[in-house]
Amino acid sequence: MTIEELYKLIDEIEKDNLEYRNIVRDRKKRRIIKERKRKIRKVLSYCIPLSLMGVMSLQTFVDSEINNIYDDNALKISEEKAYKIKETIETKLNMDIEEDELEEYLLLNAILKNLSLNQQEKQIICKEIINIIRINPYINKEQVYQALLKLKIFYMERPQYKSSNIQGECIIINSIFFNIDNIYIYTEEDDLVLEHELIHILLMNMENIDAPYFIKEGLVELLTNEFFGGNPYIITKCYPFESLAVKMLCEITDPNIVLESYTKGNMNMLYQQLEKINKNIDAKKFIKVLDDVLIKKTQNQEKDKNKINYLINSWKEYFLASPNAEPQIFNYYLNLFKSLESDNSYISLIIKIDKYGYVEKTYYNKNIDKHKTKVKKISSQL
Repeated sequence: MTIEELYKLIDEIEKDNLEYRNIVRDRKKRRIIKERKRKIRKVLSYCIPLSLMGVMSLQTFVDSEINNIYDDNALKISEEKAYKIKETIETKLNMDIEEDELEEYLLLNAILKNLSLNQQEKQIICKEIINIIRINPYINKEQVYQALLKLKIFYMERPQYKSSNIQGECIIINSIFFNIDNIYIYTEEDDLVLEHELIHILLMNMENIDAPYFIKEGLVELLTNEFFGGNPYIITKCYPFESLAVKMLCEITDPNIVLESYTKGNMNMLYQQLEKINKNIDAKKFIKVLDDVLIKKTQNQEKDKNKINYLINSWKEYFLASPNAEPQIFNYYLNLFKSLESDNSYISLIIKIDKYGYVEKTYYNKNIDKHKTKVKKISSQL
């Protein structure tokens, strides 16, 4: 496939998101990093003529390999080279990097070498995104480096065929010779759109692309609020029920289990943890119903009260069997979740419930000044 053909394909994808998702699924196996490396080595070892893959395709591959300083999660450059890059980052960003943080901060080199970002964008991304990388030991640094190296950001008016609810989106295509990571910003009203899409870019891979919708959006929104939002707690304008559901999973299981299972694309880790807590509930069914209900909520479809009741009862059973969940906090979350049954707005219900109590707790950002759990007495009970 030539570059012209690839960009034509991208244009078609942007006109039809459903078609895009189908194409991505069809290409899933070819995009796995290990398979990509194997095929590239085979191409080079047998010296396949340039005409078979295109001169520009080969050049893209060569640039990619030269610029990438990671092999999976290990550095593939010398210690001397690493320290030269460290000095460059410290000089350009006016910062000091501790030696025990060096391997993570070297990812910023990809942003500094990105030819598509302006200086202001580089400064914003470098300053903010490193914290998400540092709290997630499960990411593949080789993939993240490539994503940051190829990232492009477009500020544009929302296309007519895009829903008015869509404020921004990311388009990710990873094939053997190409990495296309584009972010489109359709609004200037919400200054966290870029951060939200950046986190998608960092976390999305070929393993987790089929993960439940509510975990994809809820976890990303939770991380966005905790690290970049003015209010890192329950109140959120975007994906409120999705981030609420992720918080509830963090309460009854463990935040690291949720983060690892999604980042690695291994939902069985989460299922197994839920089954350990309460084996009487079918964990896969629970997550599937939860995903279906929240998708319908987002799409303003008619609610299924039977499914909502099933979820509420399951949440209660998980909570009662969980050794981790804090009663006051989970009680607050569950009352918010019950608002799925009503036609009232989410924010109005938060205000109503906050007359009795509120929760200040973060799950991933431990550096917030008020990071200690703060719970006022909540009058309503499970």
